[in-house]
Amino acid sequence: MFVPTTLQCQQEKKDGSPEKKKTNRVRKGWIAVRVGLEKEEGGFQTFSIPISDLCHPLYGDLLEKSQEMYGSNKEGLLRLPCSVEEFENLRLRVEQESICPQYLHQPQLRYLA
Repeated sequence: MFVPTTLQCQQEKKDGSPEKKKTNRVRKGWIAVRVGLEKEEGGFQTFSIPISDLCHPLYGDLLEKSQEMYGSNKEGLLRLPCSVEEFENLRLRVEQESICPQYLHQPQLRYLA
């Protein structure tokens, strides 16, 4: 998988003419992802997330959908086919689980001697 090291975005001035591209570096160990649906009102947004988060099971289905929709040999940002709101909820769940893993909430089994 291609891991981008910079984020580039082109913004428009108030008069509609393109402005210079801004470049932001992505921290080592993180990846830039582009999130949003074409039908979505807010359009696409770019986020940077830890690469290790992509190993989380909640990202699995999303990564499979991304590969089906966009292919696996694409250069540029990793595109995730979900709404920005869905992605923010997913990130929150992953963060919460990393702070307090689910296995800590499962009842402990007691063995009878």
